[in-house]
Amino acid sequence: MSEELKYNEPWILQRADPYVYRHTDGNYYFTASIPAYDRIVLRRSETLAGLKDAEEVTVWEKHKEGIMSEHIWAPELHYLDGKWYIYFAGGDKDDIWAIRPYVLECADTDPLTGAWTEKGKMGRADADEFSFEAFSLDATVFENKGKHYYVWAEKVGVGKQISNLYIGEMETPYKLKTVQVLLTSPDYDWERVGFWVNEGPAVIHHDGRIYLTYSASETGGAYCMGMLAADEDSDTAKINPEGKKYKIALSNSYMGNDWRQQMEAIAEYVASQEPYASRCELTIVNSENDAESQSASIDAMAAQGYDCILVDPASETGVNQAIQRACDAGIKVVVFDQPASVSNDNCWHIRIDGGRSYKILAKWMAEAIGGEGNVVLDQGLQGAAEAELEYSASKEMFETYDKINIVSDYVDDYDPAKGEQALASIIAANPDIDAVTTQGYVSAVVNAFSKAGLDIPVSCGGGYNGNLKTLKANNAEGIIDVYIAGLSAVALNYAIRIMDGEEMDEETVIDCAFIATSNGYDMGEYSDVPIELAEEGVNYFEDQPDELIWPAVPSTFGLDIPMSVITGEE
Repeated sequence: MSEELKYNEPWILQRADPYVYRHTDGNYYFTASIPAYDRIVLRRSETLAGLKDAEEVTVWEKHKEGIMSEHIWAPELHYLDGKWYIYFAGGDKDDIWAIRPYVLECADTDPLTGAWTEKGKMGRADADEFSFEAFSLDATVFENKGKHYYVWAEKVGVGKQISNLYIGEMETPYKLKTVQVLLTSPDYDWERVGFWVNEGPAVIHHDGRIYLTYSASETGGAYCMGMLAADEDSDTAKINPEGKKYKIALSNSYMGNDWRQQMEAIAEYVASQEPYASRCELTIVNSENDAESQSASIDAMAAQGYDCILVDPASETGVNQAIQRACDAGIKVVVFDQPASVSNDNCWHIRIDGGRSYKILAKWMAEAIGGEGNVVLDQGLQGAAEAELEYSASKEMFETYDKINIVSDYVDDYDPAKGEQALASIIAANPDIDAVTTQGYVSAVVNAFSKAGLDIPVSCGGGYNGNLKTLKANNAEGIIDVYIAGLSAVALNYAIRIMDGEEMDEETVIDCAFIATSNGYDMGEYSDVPIELAEEGVNYFEDQPDELIWPAVPSTFGLDIPMSVITGEE
């Protein structure tokens, strides 16, 4: 070769964002941003060195106004499905920073002399409401296993703007087939100098591997490069950085009971243990059961560039808009414990079917009193969707018995003192009570009836160690449902698997465990539900705190939680 490229000196002057493509005709094609940012140019040469002095042809010029009228940036030339395509970013004269991705098409053999037509803004998938709605640029295209993929940078966030990289499979050269997937976010210090930036993706497919390099931090001396890699046989629409450590936040709406405190303790413990410690960095924020405060904190987390937010919502609807905004910004959200009525491709739900559980509890109690008598129902925490569901479910089950009369209900807000006080007032008016539900501590029932000099009625309660201790100590009949406090650990596991690209069900329901003082009742449609007999040292513990919830996590979780984590002991 007569021409040689020389190192340590400029190759082609006054050209930024260079892109070179070698076509099947043996020629190299070159395009780049020019200083005026007002047109797209092409060069062609049989050699790379020859591109330096090759004739430069303008194939397209910016609009005089409207879209594609300012900041014509970072063009790339690709040959797809027998046609030429140029992918570039452009702004609007009326809003020069409204940078969006656009596509040009040429059906002629020669892209330098052929006619180029505008295909408009890159099209997102039909189910995608997010892509290309904010500052978007630096798109590239690559092929793997007969499929084409589109990778681009787009800013997200409320307040602080963060540039992430996204990927989607292409339906046509100018429309995506799949909803965007977050590829990488600026998580590391070297990606956050000046601005939090991941941009400028470029792909090399080599030796069975796909390598994707990208630029990070502000342009200037801090500008640097990162790299992702994936096996060519993997799902390339879900490429994930090898060994990536995710930033995960847990938004908890309430800390006023033992379950929530243990839930947080379990989340913190699991996040500190392998395999989770090397895969995530967990932050917990509490909002004191206030939907407005929780919404603000979720917005702040979205702006801070978290990969995933775990949300135990204050209400089924109160934080929905904040969750939706986070999802629309490309952040994965896992809602657990309390429900939220949000449907989004970036939102998943994990819950325990409290309604089913309280139907089972009510069924057991109804059979324990022989299918007749007077009952009182606890409404739990005022305004909490799960509490309302549990109350409604138990009420519905009792109402299936003709000879059972619901004489009253009360609100304890999971506070045994408040529950005892409410029950004392009910007993004064209705002393003949056969059964009482509580969503919290059975001690409220035992204390209220004992102080009134009455027999302790059949009762049910939350899955606390103290509830079983209280029932056994007073020779009282009762049943508890173990609402697993380690639901946060399940949500954390779920989040990492989602971000690793694993397909997960939109909703996962975890079964409660049931422990009762006696057994053998006709449970009808729930006959197949296992109900354990209370046994000290097995499923309750005389030497452990009343507030202990056991088991901490589902038996299938694969990580034992030490008793000290549950009890708060050092």
